[in-house]
Amino acid sequence: MSENNKAIVARWFTEFWGNPWNPAVIDELAAPDIRFEYSMHAPRRGREDVKKFAAEFRAAFPDLNFWGTADLIAEGDYVVGRWEGGGTHTGKAFSDRACVAHARTSSIEHRTMHGRPS
Repeated sequence: MSENNKAIVARWFTEFWGNPWNPAVIDELAAPDIRFEYSMHAPRRGREDVKKFAAEFRAAFPDLNFWGTADLIAEGDYVVGRWEGGGTHTGKAFSDRACVAHARTSSIEHRTMHGRPS
C-alpha cells in the first residue's frame, strides 16, 4: 500500500503542480470528495472545485511549476515528500490583484485515503 501511495503522490506532484499540468489527473487520482487546502485560500471540496481552483491559480501564475526535491517516505495513508516550486504572479488570482512578482514556496506533507489524494 505504501509504495502505491508514493506512486500516486509522485504522479499528483508531477501532473497537478508541474508544467505542463494535466487537469485530467484530478478525475483520475483525487477522491470524489477531495478536501484540497492551499495556504492563504479557503479549503476546496470536490473534484470540480479543485479544477476551478487550479484553473484560476494557473491563470494567475502562467509559468507555475513545482517539483519534488527528495525521496518520498510512506507509512500507511501518509506520504511525506519535499517539493519546491513557484511562478510569476501576472494575473488576478481569486480576490488578489496581479503584482508581477515571482513567488517561490515549498511543502513537506501529503495524505492519501484509499489510494487517492484526499
